[in-house]
Amino acid sequence: MAKVKETIREQRNALERLGSRIPGFRGYLDREARREADKVLRDHGALRLERVVRELHEVAANSALDQLNDLHELINEVEKLRAELRYADRGYSGFFDEIKLDSSARLDAVYEKDERIVDQIEQIAGQVSDVEFQTASVRAIVKRLGLALADRRTAILGLGSR
Repeated sequence: MAKVKETIREQRNALERLGSRIPGFRGYLDREARREADKVLRDHGALRLERVVRELHEVAANSALDQLNDLHELINEVEKLRAELRYADRGYSGFFDEIKLDSSARLDAVYEKDERIVDQIEQIAGQVSDVEFQTASVRAIVKRLGLALADRRTAILGLGSR
């Protein structure tokens, strides 16, 4: 997932490559590439969390009654984070959006946060895929994921100007 941004830049059509040589237009194209990469990362993470929820439902279906409450709470937490990730603010705002991120370094910082979020999602998926996973250990990673999403939201709001 780390090379999503570069892959998007490489897939530009001939007109976009020509336009990237026009002063000022290149920055626009780079921001659009970041925006698309940000969306791809978030969509990937949200889809991965959907699979985690399905796996947790399967585990809950085969679990003892005393474990169901913990599993359903965990499922609800993961569902909430999945929805938050899917509908999170973009790393770069459009022309008419209220929040504007201006520098490439700031945009890259938000993109790096997205990469770390996807890494945490993969940790959750790995834990849940383990036959004898512990609800407490998954809940700890889910909590860190929630904090990472809050940090991302703060970075976007804190870096933008109104």
